[in-house]
Amino acid sequence: MKVHNITDTDLQSVVNEVTRTGEALFVGRDGTAVAKIVPIAKPACSRRLDIFAGQMTIPDDLGDWPDDEARALGIKG
Repeated sequence: MKVHNITDTDLQSVVNEVTRTGEALFVGRDGTAVAKIVPIAKPACSRRLDIFAGQMTIPDDLGDWPDDEARALGIKG
């Protein structure tokens, strides 16, 4: 267990080391750990864009609005 004493380090250097190594780091006083700095795990991608692959199609005219509705929405002048 690596302990960085508060007197001989600053927070930025501790955060930089945790970021660089990806490992937890202990901060202490007089050689005794008082806090643990841990990297935040990157979340796995929760959006599966391929879930409906091959099961549906998007029509070519999806973005086309009737003229009166487009004017009402301010899309067309």
